[in-house]
Amino acid sequence: MIRHAREMLRRWALAGSAATLLATGTLRADEPSDAEVNDIKARVEALEKANTTLLERLKAQQESRTITTPDEGDPAALPSAADDSIKKGVDDYFKSLDAKKKQADEQKKLEEKCNGYEIGTDTNLRAFWNPDFGFTVETAHKDFSFHIGGWVQMDSVWWNQPAKLKPATQEGTLEDGVFFRRVALQLNGVAWDNIDYNLNYAFDSFGGPTTVTTAGGAVTSVVNRNPAIGELQDCWIQIRDMPWIGSVRIGQMRVPQGIEGDLVSNPRDMTFLERASFTDAFYNNFAPGLWVGNHVLNDRATWAAMAYRQAGGTIKSGGVLQLGAADGAAIGDDNWAYSARLTALPVYENEGRCLVHLGANVTYKSALANTVGAPVGPRFVDFAARPEMRDTIGGYQNVGPGDGNACVDTGLIQCNNATIPGFEFFSVLGPLTLQSEASLAYANDATAVTPPGGATLAFPAHTLGFWGGYVQVAYFLTGENRQYDRRFGALKVSGVRPYSPFFFKFDRSGGICQNLGALELAARYSYLNLNDGPVQGGVLGSTSIGLNWYLNPNLKIQFEYLNTNRWDIGAGTLAAPGNISGATNSFGIRTQLFF
Repeated sequence: MIRHAREMLRRWALAGSAATLLATGTLRADEPSDAEVNDIKARVEALEKANTTLLERLKAQQESRTITTPDEGDPAALPSAADDSIKKGVDDYFKSLDAKKKQADEQKKLEEKCNGYEIGTDTNLRAFWNPDFGFTVETAHKDFSFHIGGWVQMDSVWWNQPAKLKPATQEGTLEDGVFFRRVALQLNGVAWDNIDYNLNYAFDSFGGPTTVTTAGGAVTSVVNRNPAIGELQDCWIQIRDMPWIGSVRIGQMRVPQGIEGDLVSNPRDMTFLERASFTDAFYNNFAPGLWVGNHVLNDRATWAAMAYRQAGGTIKSGGVLQLGAADGAAIGDDNWAYSARLTALPVYENEGRCLVHLGANVTYKSALANTVGAPVGPRFVDFAARPEMRDTIGGYQNVGPGDGNACVDTGLIQCNNATIPGFEFFSVLGPLTLQSEASLAYANDATAVTPPGGATLAFPAHTLGFWGGYVQVAYFLTGENRQYDRRFGALKVSGVRPYSPFFFKFDRSGGICQNLGALELAARYSYLNLNDGPVQGGVLGSTSIGLNWYLNPNLKIQFEYLNTNRWDIGAGTLAAPGNISGATNSFGIRTQLFF
């Protein structure tokens, strides 16, 4: 009994001391009224009296005790009703402190809701791992934040190509190899609530100027890579959430065309290793300029428009219209282009597990001169496409020999400008994804064409038209679904989250613990026709079958078989040197890590 009484005394003494400290600390922090101070003092005095009473009872019990102390289960060892009353008083006291603190927090939140939060007054940062983006730092109100990350795409490719297509006058030699398709560093975030910034720096595209021979025989130094800068992708500053306007960006950014990965959507979300051939021929995926866009109707529709400078008229290696590179610089007079895009979301259910996206875009771009700088003379457009798998990274001069030759190519079309309308369809039905795009390309007021390595052919002025598109289907064997970003009418970055990430290891009992991650089967057929009248650039049909393995939201391995078949090369009025029909087969594996 003595031992229990001493323990009770020690506990109540500590409780009294703690209550005194807490009461004092609360007074300093909250500055209560005089009435609250007097109330707390009265409670402290009551606790001190209770401690004195306990001491007196303990002393009396020690003096009168003549038999052994009862067991711990003896009712005599339990505290009296007075003890219970004291304990209840202390518990009530601490509960009242908690209630006051909770009430103060709720009052603060209510004031911020009614009066508004003053941006920048709370700059305390917290760091955490965001499953979608990786390492992130932000303030409590998210008015300041930044994310540091990057991604790596490493490709291994194998080619089976007929000898007749290997000469430089045809497709060139496509070689087996291992290379880094993309290596990028990313820094993005928010400043002062509505200012966004983004910097993607691509380390995979260093190189120097390339010397090419134009159709007229002149030797020209074409700046297709700046070794001092490298490649800038999505390097911009944005003002967001403005009434009526929405958002405004300036910098190097994605042109509002198409929904496929590496267009409006990020290349990390590509279903196949490369985008479809018609987008390679008709679209510029990056350009420096001014972008304006918004999401409206409860995020059921988006619009975007962009005015920009053209970095070049073609992407194929040695292209004579390649005036610049994706480094944010485009030098030359009269090389403006304009693009606009509208999207609608007529169906959006089950938090995006069932949706239908419809979109349309249009581009107008001026024709470009055939030399570097701002010369006086004729201007041209050139539509060309490579295989939908890369040999190194397309003859960018930085790794290996590379082969950036086009499979189909209109050659230089002398004209005033080009108009390119496009259409989009994207649907998610649980694990099933259906996707299709198509586009036309018009060379307006064309008067002549010079095919690759061939002689110039003049003809009466008229508009030439070309077209292409693709259809694709994908299905998750493990039940996941593609995710969609309603703000931009695009695939969500890191848009696939496995229900359970991949693991294969021993558990504590020595058994094997395993999970597969997510598996997606996909197939695509794409078509591109660059034949119209005197221009016989050829027809390209590509069939892709792929298996995508998402080990977790940050790691993906892609396997793809590609059959590339071209025909009707130079079969019309003008016979180009690269006029041999035929097919190539290739197999590629991509390992992608991003954080």
